[in-house]
Amino acid sequence: MDGKILKALRNIYGISSVDMCERLEISRSSLSEIENGNRDITTNLLYKYGEVFGIKPHHLMMLDEQYKSSKRSKPEQFVRDLVVKVIMDMAKKYPLEAEDTEVLPPDEETI
Repeated sequence: MDGKILKALRNIYGISSVDMCERLEISRSSLSEIENGNRDITTNLLYKYGEVFGIKPHHLMMLDEQYKSSKRSKPEQFVRDLVVKVIMDMAKKYPLEAEDTEVLPPDEETI
C-alpha cells in the first residue's frame, strides 16, 4: 500500500496529521514514514485507516492499485478525479427528478 494515497485521502478529508495520529494510535514519526513510503502498513493499521475514512480496507487496496497502474504523479489529484468520475457515473445512473432540481431563493441575510 502506497502511503501517498493515504496522505492524499487524509488531506482531502481535512484531517490534520496530529488528529490522524490520534485516530490511528501511532506516533507522528510513524505517520510520516508511512505517508512518505518509508514504512509498510500493517493489516491492522489498514483497517484503522478504513474506519477513519469510512472505506473498506480492500477498497483502499484497490484505490492504491488503480493509482499505481495510472502512473500519475499526483495522488491527491488522482483521488479527486476519481471522486468526480464516481459522482458523474451516479448522476447518469440516478438522474434527478424535476422536483429535485428546484432552485431555492438565496437567504436574505447572506446577501
